[in-house]
Amino acid sequence: MLLDCHLTVWHLDGAMDAQQRRAPHVLVVEDDARLLSVLKELLDDAGYEAETALDGHVAIQKLSTFTPDVILLDLEMTFVNGYEVLEWMKRNGIRIPVVLSTLHDEVGAAAVGAVLKLSKPFTLEQLLDAVTLALATKARGSFPPRTMEPHGAGG
Repeated sequence: MLLDCHLTVWHLDGAMDAQQRRAPHVLVVEDDARLLSVLKELLDDAGYEAETALDGHVAIQKLSTFTPDVILLDLEMTFVNGYEVLEWMKRNGIRIPVVLSTLHDEVGAAAVGAVLKLSKPFTLEQLLDAVTLALATKARGSFPPRTMEPHGAGG
């Protein structure tokens, strides 16, 4: 089970003023309600403010009213899938770092406009590393695609 996080990973730059030190907001989009709940709890425990959406339609509604710092996006969902969310973001000029969460290793992050991909299943450490990297790309204003290996695959 994923547990025991002793990191507060959201302090990327010691020079940030108090206003910028607010907990980064992460929108977690996942159609598995149990996994969604676990991911929210893990991110909240790690010092993030996690918002949730059970499908892409709800994610689009939330993105119309607030701007998270990072989006953790499942690709394969019913109703409105992750690909459709990414397309909607592109059409509407929304540039938020997206971390893909998928079972499909053949999907490339860059090909669909995401900064990196987490292959399911992933560990807490991989999740936090992915969010930290996505926040770093936002801070730099760059969105280089990366892939993180599934737990047990190559380290």
